[in-house]
Amino acid sequence: MGRYRLLIPLFAALAWIMPSRAESILQLALPELPAKLDPHQAVRVAEHILARELFVGLVTYDAAGNLVPGLAESWTVSADGRTYAFILRSGLEWSDGKQIDATTIVKGFEHALDPAHLVPFVAQLLIIKNADLFRLGTLPHGEVLGVIARDRRTVEIQLIAPSQRFLHVLAQPLAAPLPLHRIAELQDAWASPFIVTGNGPFMISPRGDRYALKRNPRFFDARNVISDRIDIDVIATVPRALDAVQHDKVALALGFAAEPHDSRTKDRGLMTGDILQTYSLLMNTSQAPFDKREVRHALGMAIDRDDLIKSHRLTDAQPAYNVVPAPAYSPYRAPYAKLEPAARRIVAEALLLDTDAHGAAPIRFAHPVGKVHAALAESIAKTWKELGFAVDLIARADADHEQAVLNGDFDVAVAPDWRSSTGVEAYLFPFSQGAGPWHAARYRELEFDERLVAADIEINQEHYLSQLREAEGVLIEDQAVWPMFFYPAAVIASEAFPGLVVNTSGIHPLRFIAPPSH
Repeated sequence: MGRYRLLIPLFAALAWIMPSRAESILQLALPELPAKLDPHQAVRVAEHILARELFVGLVTYDAAGNLVPGLAESWTVSADGRTYAFILRSGLEWSDGKQIDATTIVKGFEHALDPAHLVPFVAQLLIIKNADLFRLGTLPHGEVLGVIARDRRTVEIQLIAPSQRFLHVLAQPLAAPLPLHRIAELQDAWASPFIVTGNGPFMISPRGDRYALKRNPRFFDARNVISDRIDIDVIATVPRALDAVQHDKVALALGFAAEPHDSRTKDRGLMTGDILQTYSLLMNTSQAPFDKREVRHALGMAIDRDDLIKSHRLTDAQPAYNVVPAPAYSPYRAPYAKLEPAARRIVAEALLLDTDAHGAAPIRFAHPVGKVHAALAESIAKTWKELGFAVDLIARADADHEQAVLNGDFDVAVAPDWRSSTGVEAYLFPFSQGAGPWHAARYRELEFDERLVAADIEINQEHYLSQLREAEGVLIEDQAVWPMFFYPAAVIASEAFPGLVVNTSGIHPLRFIAPPSH
């Protein structure tokens, strides 16, 4: 034993001079740093991005945007699609070491459904059995909410009907459990960045007067989290984000308003994929002049999408007359899609004859700061002015633009990228009355909502797609949104580094992404 003691100083010296593994740091840009990190209150894009890194629910997303097990290692679904049984992983913990079990999950859903907490997207949970009665406090004696802890590791969720979207709902921050022991201790302050307790792959690390993310050693898959730390810079606009990536100030920028790529920006800080996304304009259909269907049709058809693509050199863009890019069905297209531009102008002028829209206040056309956004807005405004409308263009930084749209402070606006899942329904959901804060267009059409609900509860895949097609058709016939272009989806990134996948969900979990030269 004595000779081994003689070797201890040598081992210590070797450990001191041998290089340790360099800390792996990913430099990330976001349009803002949220002041509160409660996943149930996440609304804005940056809030959703961070909530997914700090909190994980029963189900989550992989690098390609596919649903994969989260806190649940597996689940089964009953034959009628109404009962889900989730088996939790063993040894689950909060970042402060407190255990997570089935009761934690149940109480998280109860918290979300409690009307006192004003959870913005709570309508998505009303597919759960008795959720509406629980929320109203009118559960009959002997009845319980359909989220039940069968034992410490088994959670059963009962639905009032089968649901195509339900697993995607469970992957949203809305359905993440909360550290109720910390909420009891700290009340509303529990979600403040420097003291928040989570269960996701990362936790908060102070960085001057701001904060960064660091690997959470108690995350269930901590050993496979690629980055040790993620430093976050706040960058206000797409042009600045592109500049920061091109000059290696950051490696990746997420949460920015997407814009079609022109020939000057293609391949300069953009990682493109082989899938399409939509550039759309929203209208505030609750107020004049866009409360009139004729005005929506007239101004929408007057926009010459082909000419915009050509004159602004929009690389790889194609005109869009339906909402969903490349749907798995034959899409409806706007009724004027086959008309020549001159014929559209004649029809537009005729539609406007019987309205008093020309006397309305100037159209407030809101768009994010950016050369392409601004150029497109100016061209569209010129067209509308030729039809007799006054137009005020309002350019805002990305976070400010998103908040203005949420507040309804616009007449027409470039649509934020609010996708909460993959598939057709992700593009249609924001126009439903169940979309909560994302229902920015204020569109209210019972047939559209009924079609979406009918699709969601449809087990047969062919019938499911048929209902979604009909829902999209209602939206297009009403011209409640103007799809402008389809173009290759892209991420602002310095290079195509491992774990970064351009996908249909627009969700890029940071735990899979390797920093450049990692």
